[in-house]
Amino acid sequence: MKHQLNDIWIDKKGEIQIKTPEGTKSYYRYLVEQYIGFPLPKGYTVHHIDCNHSNNELQNLMIVPTPIHVWIHRTNGTKLLFESNLDRIKEHPEIIEDTIEV
Repeated sequence: MKHQLNDIWIDKKGEIQIKTPEGTKSYYRYLVEQYIGFPLPKGYTVHHIDCNHSNNELQNLMIVPTPIHVWIHRTNGTKLLFESNLDRIKEHPEIIEDTIEV
């Protein structure tokens, strides 16, 4: 899935965009598709784990379903998903109490 890239530019949000034979893509989406070897299916997007769109290192990128991506950004879900939850549960045991069998 190697491409000859025709145009590369920075958009109004400061993100790198790339024109490929398939159309315009964000640089990070292009990187992920090149890495996995196929285009992302409809309904999936690329999330920056550290929420820094300038950090396009592969270890900072993850593929998520679009509805999950929306949830992540509306709820600060990256922090909820990728930080330890031990202190939060210690302070608010009701988070899991209903699921604990005694």
